[in-house]
Amino acid sequence: MTSRVMRAPRDSVGLHPRRGSHRKMRDRMPPPSRPPSRRSSSDSQGHESQDNTRIRSQLRTPSGDSHEQARGYEDSGEAGDEEFDESELAQDDDNSESTRAGPPLTLEIIEGPDQGRRKRFRSVRMVIGRGQDCDFTLSDQSVSRRHVELVYGGSSGVMLRDLVSGNGTRVNDTRVEDVLLNHDDVIHIGRTKLRFIDELERLKRKRLAVEEAERKQKEEDERAEREAQEAAEAARKAEEEAAAKAAAAEAAAAQDPSTVKMGTPVPSGDGQTQVRALRDIPRREARKNDPLRLAVAGVLVLVLALIGGGVLFVKRGPPPPPPVSLKKEKATRMLQEARNAFRRGDYAEAVNLATEADSLFPGVSTDGFLQAARTELSIVEAFTRVRTLLAEGQLDEAGTLLDATPHGTAQSTEETRTKLEAELAEARLAAQVKQVEDALAARDPKAARALIALLPVDQQVTYLGKVAELEAELAQEATDSAAQERNRRAAAARRAQEERAAFILAAFLPVQTRFDAGDYSRAALECDRVIDGNSDDKEIRDRARLLKKLIPEFARYYQDAQRKMQANSLEAAARPLRSAAELYQRIGFKSPLGDSINGQLAKTSVVAGKGALARNDLVGATGFFKEALRLDPGDTAALDGLDAIQARLETVYRQAYMQRDRDPERSLETFRMVSRLAAEGSEVKSRADAQLQEVSP
Repeated sequence: MTSRVMRAPRDSVGLHPRRGSHRKMRDRMPPPSRPPSRRSSSDSQGHESQDNTRIRSQLRTPSGDSHEQARGYEDSGEAGDEEFDESELAQDDDNSESTRAGPPLTLEIIEGPDQGRRKRFRSVRMVIGRGQDCDFTLSDQSVSRRHVELVYGGSSGVMLRDLVSGNGTRVNDTRVEDVLLNHDDVIHIGRTKLRFIDELERLKRKRLAVEEAERKQKEEDERAEREAQEAAEAARKAEEEAAAKAAAAEAAAAQDPSTVKMGTPVPSGDGQTQVRALRDIPRREARKNDPLRLAVAGVLVLVLALIGGGVLFVKRGPPPPPPVSLKKEKATRMLQEARNAFRRGDYAEAVNLATEADSLFPGVSTDGFLQAARTELSIVEAFTRVRTLLAEGQLDEAGTLLDATPHGTAQSTEETRTKLEAELAEARLAAQVKQVEDALAARDPKAARALIALLPVDQQVTYLGKVAELEAELAQEATDSAAQERNRRAAAARRAQEERAAFILAAFLPVQTRFDAGDYSRAALECDRVIDGNSDDKEIRDRARLLKKLIPEFARYYQDAQRKMQANSLEAAARPLRSAAELYQRIGFKSPLGDSINGQLAKTSVVAGKGALARNDLVGATGFFKEALRLDPGDTAALDGLDAIQARLETVYRQAYMQRDRDPERSLETFRMVSRLAAEGSEVKSRADAQLQEVSP
């Protein structure tokens, strides 16, 4: 009896359960990119305008893709911009720099008095400010009249320039003067924050998100198809096993001797089928027909018929589900515990449990829970490092790490991020205040003013007053220190001069010793020794050469005056004594010899003055008497001589006045002599000066 097994169609066991999903995914695929076309500049401008208009229409028209709506894809920038009226269109047409559609760029106010407003670029330039002439007028009073300008440069992007505003401009919390903007950058001017939106970049990111979702959907479809194929394969194997069992039962029934007919092939011991001939079969005696055996045989035949009919004609249902794996159940329980830990905020425990579940039964998590838990754990660990850096005072490193940390999906992590940003702002403000106070403590007003400019306006007033007080104090100290410095330098100069004089005196001490002893020739020779001993000192060498010249001259005049003094010729000794005194002053030695010379000169000067007065040499007499008074201010003889000269000048003036017509030249010389010798304020001096003024041209 031969058995046949009928196989069910493959569609019935689910080999292609998602043909409709493939068709839907094919409909969602973006159109292929077209090759770049070669066209003229005018054509490209026209096409660019059409492309910009098409982009605007795509941005304003909500997407009709049911798959994206089901998957929950949305974009915060889909809201429409400000109303576009015909007057603005006409104004843009008059602008030589504008285009019909404008670049696909938009500004959205996300914080401030004008929150919710949007402005699309109408041309390549946009000025933002409080003034009515700005392209984007704001009501924020902390914004300057013309605060900032945005310039669209085509492929090079959009350049932001600060128009020397009062409060400055910040992009992503960084103070800037000019910067190239990127999509989603936040511009902070005054109390207003604006988000810069590049429509092309946003569409690109949205398309990438859709492609990523389609890729994940495709992976899920492929995985479901593999699971369906595996189930179909298991069902097929089960059918084959059932058919094999039925065939084995039929074979067992066929081997029963009571059911084998004559001439039926019988398998041999070596697996080959042998066919016996009728003559080879030994004859047996015919058994009697036993009714019981016949009944049993009929029942067996009926059962086999029912089994064969059931195998051949009865339609089987789906195969029984495979037995549940204990590892999978345990992994599923661990994964649920991990989800509970994730909800409690214990991300480390969630990661550990999810990792163990995935190791126990790979692929137990199909929704990316493990990766999400690891991401949240990394964010929490990054926040912990940020707090550590804040505690250590490393504010720049903390800000960089906080900015680099991605945003998570849990609300608790976002709340923690907000708190850390507030703490970082407070720490930076406190650090700036400390820097200002340190600069004031270091008495550096210039650095303090530069740091105060970085503080908020409400805190600048206090520190500006402190800087003004510091500058006034420093100015007063500078005045006092300048006077002290002058006195110190004068005292130092005096000390240096005294030390130098003492050094020179010590160098010429041998010369002075010989000079005071009257050995003038030996004193001149000692000058040569001084030169040899101080060859590296120019001042001492020059003084030694001068002394070597002056000492012999002094010796000559002094010795001549002494000879005349010994001869009691005091009037004749006055002139050589005067020359000797002058040379002694130039030599510069301080000794009793100088006092002796001055005493002799005073005495001889009085005698020489009287002699000159007797000869009517008023000029010479005046010189001698004044020399005597210089050396001895209380010399009565010299005072009497000067009085006599004053009386004699009256007579000389009268004679010159009487002779002025006969001999004007001589009278003029006489008037000059009287004016020079007469005492200050005397009548004769006044009259002589008057005569000189009359004669002068």
